[in-house]
Amino acid sequence: MSVEETTSTSFRISYGYDPAFSSDLLDQLIVDPDRIIDTEAQIIKHDRTTTVAQIERSEFCWIIKRYNTKNLWHALRRMVRHSRALNCWEMSKRFGKTGISIPRPVAYIEKRFGPFRSKSYFINEYIEAVNIFTYITSHPDPATTKTTEQKVVELFETLRTTGINHGDMKATNLLIYNEDLLVVDLDAARLAKNGALFEQGYKKDRFRFLKNWQNHPDLYKRFDAALPV
Repeated sequence: MSVEETTSTSFRISYGYDPAFSSDLLDQLIVDPDRIIDTEAQIIKHDRTTTVAQIERSEFCWIIKRYNTKNLWHALRRMVRHSRALNCWEMSKRFGKTGISIPRPVAYIEKRFGPFRSKSYFINEYIEAVNIFTYITSHPDPATTKTTEQKVVELFETLRTTGINHGDMKATNLLIYNEDLLVVDLDAARLAKNGALFEQGYKKDRFRFLKNWQNHPDLYKRFDAALPV
């Protein structure tokens, strides 16, 4: 999956979007994303660092992720760094080129003061899917487990081949949709700068994935034996 892109940067804002999603809703989000999130969207998750909301209008149903700042110090540190929304956008394009399935990215938005960043937002298509843990534990037959196991192995093999670390391999970030495995939450995903850094990140990804099954020893052993080391 390739991602088309239209971008714009000014003193107050920077954004990029897939022109296929051009619409009044996207225009309104670019102008004032907080208003849409706070008055029209359904809040799915909210904590000190992120707000996740779902918005639906006519033919579109999107997930909007707003990256909040915890305090002044956190805000100052984020001002000069690559925003998490832009990282999600760039890694979505990279994941798409590798053949790893992801929900289609719609746009990213950064609020700015010149070169300094404040809040940022990442938008992708909403997909009615079930996370891998729920899927496997609700379909305990060996055939389902074997098929899903193979998809996970292929995912890890692709990450190794491409040198990408996901950074947060929780079961909730791996979804099953129409028997396909989708990867979400690319906030911490990175293209490793060298082999040593990749191996470090890969071990963390593998460990975090296996941790999902620590209360299911049979599944833990199956995945541990199947995943490349």
